[in-house]
Amino acid sequence: MIDIDTRTIATARGLILDMVEERGQGHPGTALSLAPLFQVLFARTLTFDPVDPTWFDRDRLVLSSGHAAAVLYAYLALAGHDLDVADLTRYRRYGSRTPGHPEVGRTPGVDATTGALGQGLGNAVGMALAESILRAEFGEELCDHRTYVIVGDGDVQEGISHEVLALAGHWGLDRLTCVYNSNDITLEGAASIAMSENVGARFAAYGWHVITLASGESTDEIAAALAAAALEVERPTVLIMPTLIATPSPGATGSRAAHGAPLGADETARTKAAMGLDPHERFQVDERVAESGRGWSAEHRVRRSRWSRLVEASDEGRRLSSSLRREIDLPTLTRRFAALLAEMPGEISPRDASQAILDVVLDVVPFLVVGSADISTGTGTVVRNLPHYTRATPTRHLAFGVREHGMAAIMTGLGYHGGVIPVGSTYLVFSDYLRPALRMACLAGVPMLLVLTHDGFDGAEDGPTHHGVEHLAALRTLPGLEVLRPADAAETAGAWSRALLTTRPTCLVLSREPVTRLTAHGIRGTNPTVVQTDDVVDLTLVASGVDVHVAVDVAALLRRAGRGCRVISAPGGGAISDLSEGPVFLLETGTTSAWDAEAAPIMPVTSLTESGSATQLRAAAGLDPVALAAKILGRLEDREILVDGGAHA
Repeated sequence: MIDIDTRTIATARGLILDMVEERGQGHPGTALSLAPLFQVLFARTLTFDPVDPTWFDRDRLVLSSGHAAAVLYAYLALAGHDLDVADLTRYRRYGSRTPGHPEVGRTPGVDATTGALGQGLGNAVGMALAESILRAEFGEELCDHRTYVIVGDGDVQEGISHEVLALAGHWGLDRLTCVYNSNDITLEGAASIAMSENVGARFAAYGWHVITLASGESTDEIAAALAAAALEVERPTVLIMPTLIATPSPGATGSRAAHGAPLGADETARTKAAMGLDPHERFQVDERVAESGRGWSAEHRVRRSRWSRLVEASDEGRRLSSSLRREIDLPTLTRRFAALLAEMPGEISPRDASQAILDVVLDVVPFLVVGSADISTGTGTVVRNLPHYTRATPTRHLAFGVREHGMAAIMTGLGYHGGVIPVGSTYLVFSDYLRPALRMACLAGVPMLLVLTHDGFDGAEDGPTHHGVEHLAALRTLPGLEVLRPADAAETAGAWSRALLTTRPTCLVLSREPVTRLTAHGIRGTNPTVVQTDDVVDLTLVASGVDVHVAVDVAALLRRAGRGCRVISAPGGGAISDLSEGPVFLLETGTTSAWDAEAAPIMPVTSLTESGSATQLRAAAGLDPVALAAKILGRLEDREILVDGGAHA
């Protein structure tokens, strides 16, 4: 009789073949060759409960090679998750729970949204980091799980892999295990046409424990390697696992074509027959295999129940539960913010106001994790009186080094994990470096906060490499991202409040230019607000950030020309029709377009410039108040000629 491991692996491979053939597209090759690994993970290694797939103390599994999603779906279904054959038949179809790449929140049991290669690896580092921080704080009875991530040649080729692997090794994340599925296949052919480095030596150089397997087919060898990884207590571990793509297909094993295309009906039938399956039956799971899969989580279900009772019965458990629910003492936070604003100088930059606000937030909100890409003093994200995270001192203060891309992917992993709110920072212009990871966070709806400073011409003397003039518009194009650009200390406090309460990624875009408080009252929210208005209004100026102060200066000049003005501050954009009167002009420094249909952009930066003071650069770009007022008056006069003179004016 065929042993149950072999039978289940064959069943999973049959499901993979059927999913891809049913849809007529997909990536069967890697999925097929990973089946033995998944068998060992689900049947012998992972702690999980399909009844509660988001149970906090479960092990995390990240398939960074997201194109191999079919193998994950097959094993989630076999393990008893709320995923059945009907879901598998709808693989890669619109609205299905089995999309082309794994998506957290769509498929039960999926821990991270992956697809852009290398991102899942960074997410896994963030998950392992979160577990380390929370285990040190709440103890092993409440936080005792591991993180597993599966990567391929494409993942380790992406530049982000260098950043996150280096940090994982530097931090000594011993509960992180990576499996490098080395099959030497990419879309263009053998991976060796573009890579010749020793990947194991790379991991070792970063401080990882390296275990090399003979192949990816022996479940006993894989299980022994995973057990050895679990015994490592000082370093993360990588398993170098050579495989042949599309194993055990008689005609496609080792073939580049199997990477991203179905094997075809004939080869699918031949492969099933070679595994002892009925070549004519689709989506076959016999009762013996189904019963075995249901039993994989039996002991873990008992552990989950014990964990749940401990959470309810202990003070530490209740505190952890509060962190997981992100419960914030909002009345205390609001009161502390109001007191802080009352003590602040009359003139302070949003960046410096944010630093003072962060000091308060760290005191009131215990589950913040804060780090920067090597420039916390420049971004106002200094964490006082707390050493940086190390394996020996697993604090909530992170030093990412000059690694913006890795920082954002790790922050996303922290957000996936839960129990923490990740805060990271860099200069606005360097948001280019982290955008791919930020996009994935937006896609998954992961709560995280990025503090981005040196807005617009703040880095004037550093030259155009440091002028963040196109980045505000670029960030606003990301669906699901909240971009907040406060104008003064009061709006900065409101922006922080909003960012702490929202469940999606947020960027705070802050200037280091000292500005006066626009209104006398305390915290202002992030919705558009009238900060100045005349009794009779001829036109409306709308702006965000420090450009609101430019708008106030422009309004003063227009007022002298007999034009009544209203100035609206809109830190988060939004509709302004209920607040505006007359023609509406948008004053924002940058290559921006109107974010409200009524607003005419009046301050576009149409080219990158050169080093100089912010005053010089504004004047050169025609963005000083005198030039802007003249430009607006010219547009108003043209408009009045058209209105008075009709089409022939």
